[in-house]
Amino acid sequence: MNVIEIVEENPRKTVVQANYQTGHKAFIGGKKGKRQDILLPVRAFEQWLYHTEVVEPLFADYHERYPY
Repeated sequence: MNVIEIVEENPRKTVVQANYQTGHKAFIGGKKGKRQDILLPVRAFEQWLYHTEVVEPLFADYHERYPY
């Protein structure tokens, strides 16, 4: 049973599949899935490093003046 739902975004339409077992299994076992297994932790670490090294020191004095 493949249920296809069309979700409208501002300029374009995106197709969302509710039952994605076959495509999901192919994605997990395929080249793109293996690439994502490597890249996702690397991207998460880069994002964390950027936040701690750049964003926090840059906005530290602003947080003291304007707490949110």
